[in-house]
Amino acid sequence: MLPQNALHVKQFFEQNNRFKTLQCHTINGRWLLRNTDFVLNHPENYSQIQINSQNLTQALAFDIDHEDPLIFNDFGLPMPSIMTLNNDNGKSHILYYLKAPVSVGRAKEYMIDIHESITSTLKA
Repeated sequence: MLPQNALHVKQFFEQNNRFKTLQCHTINGRWLLRNTDFVLNHPENYSQIQINSQNLTQALAFDIDHEDPLIFNDFGLPMPSIMTLNNDNGKSHILYYLKAPVSVGRAKEYMIDIHESITSTLKA
């Protein structure tokens, strides 16, 4: 599923986010914890939103700093849950939401290996 506009991204996030609060970076440069509903209703207040917690990983995120946002197709990787595209420079972010959150403590090394392998493949 690749949401085509902000409403689709919001709906996807509402259905898949498992956290009541999110760590957010404000446009004023401060990191804060905010209620998820508030963040979804006022996304213009935030330049970054942390989609994982310190203890649980609910999604793998990749920063694609080259102009091939569909590179996942070249390597047979699954379609991302969400993909954002910067129309000014062609760079993108790819997010793969997991079916269930993974405890960082129990599977930390395994998750690191998976993330590093996909990062390398995507040249992220």
